[in-house]
Amino acid sequence: MNTMDVRKWIIAKVFKPLRRKGVTEVTLHAGSLHNAIELNARMPMVCSAMRSVADEVAWIELVKDRVGPDINNSQRNGANVWCTYKFT
Repeated sequence: MNTMDVRKWIIAKVFKPLRRKGVTEVTLHAGSLHNAIELNARMPMVCSAMRSVADEVAWIELVKDRVGPDINNSQRNGANVWCTYKFT
């Protein structure tokens, strides 16, 4: 699995079902996604996919990207990364 595959997974398994239910905003947690996709030691790839998924689809907007205190600010990759998106 690569970053593009993770983006496609997020769109298909998370965003589209939520959008169909009428949800207009969602916050994703990198550690939870990593576990849901059943990856092993691929956190940087998950974080990269989370930050770039809005570039794939016009109706998704990344509105907030935050990291927990345990995350190295120079890399900004780890389980405690949250991204908030709005759907238009």
